Amino acid sequence: MSLSVDRLWPVHFDYKGTKLTIDFVWAVGSDIPTALRINLTGANEGELARLGDIKKNWTSFEEAVDLGEETAKSWVDSLEASQVFSN
Repeated sequence: MSLSVDRLWPVHFDYKGTKLTIDFVWAVGSDIPTALRINLTGANEGELARLGDIKKNWTSFEEAVDLGEETAKSWVDSLEASQVFSN
């Protein structure tokens, strides 16, 4: 009998008034993600823009979350600097 494995939900956080979500991609049988997707959440329900993906061999889920948050913040800063959007 195969047991299903619970996966952690996406990580949601705000940075400089911008709502972001980090979704994870999992390999079968692994409790460490193989990739993550960073999304900018829109003002309306269901609105989403993908900022990018990262594939890496992390040593833990926490390491993946840390890199995802750091990268998301960096992308928001660069978007803000280039005036792609304003809060």
